[in-house]
Amino acid sequence: MLIINSIYHYSVKMKKYYYALAVLLFTATYTHAQSLEEILEAHHEVVGLEATMEAETIVMKGTLAQMGMEFPLTMYQKRTDEGMKQRMQLEFQGQVMVLRAWNGEDGWKKMPGMAGGIELQDLTSEELEEVQDERMEGEFHNWEERGYTITLLDEDEFEGTPAFAIELVKENGSKSVTYLDQETFVMIGSQNTMNMQGQEITTTSVVGNYEMVEGMAFPMSIDIVANGQAIFSMNFSEILIDQEIDDSLFDRPAN
Repeated sequence: MLIINSIYHYSVKMKKYYYALAVLLFTATYTHAQSLEEILEAHHEVVGLEATMEAETIVMKGTLAQMGMEFPLTMYQKRTDEGMKQRMQLEFQGQVMVLRAWNGEDGWKKMPGMAGGIELQDLTSEELEEVQDERMEGEFHNWEERGYTITLLDEDEFEGTPAFAIELVKENGSKSVTYLDQETFVMIGSQNTMNMQGQEITTTSVVGNYEMVEGMAFPMSIDIVANGQAIFSMNFSEILIDQEIDDSLFDRPAN
């Protein structure tokens, strides 16, 4: 099912803000930053890294749209000493499908099975690596300690907008390129190459309609394009910070 295979590989770590919002948040001190270190420092100032580091839980509620249909979507994140617990779920035809869940030790999902019903399944080894590595602060925070390699590329635009292109390579070899606006230092898009059902697919993410919530800016819309074709879009209507979340939400159910 395309909608499930597509959304699974994405998280809320993708961020972009309206130009006017970035100007309000960001001072002219950073407008001439050119080194990679200065660019990342400026970016973290804009995205509200300090506020994010103080948040214990984040819940994002909205819808996923594909081929003219919309499905209720909820994402949960809860901080742990080692990383973060997470759960992404989608309501479809009266059933709740868990696209990914991780409780810090166990990764699972509830997806359509071979027989057609919703079945409890293990995350694949690739999926486990992804959830184990994710942090509420995003990929650039403490990148050296996490064993990443990042490089400022020669590319200078993203879909017509002047941008800094930063390539990030993880220890497992996976790569992504994040584009930051050259004037505001906000993320305006990203490109990721992944293997999906035996095929290598390059996806482009464009995010927008950001809102400030308790010192952090969140994307209220995310559009995903793969190999030039639109896959789906996510639109969020509510962001909740430090809402109490019972740990059992992330645990594997009995069935």
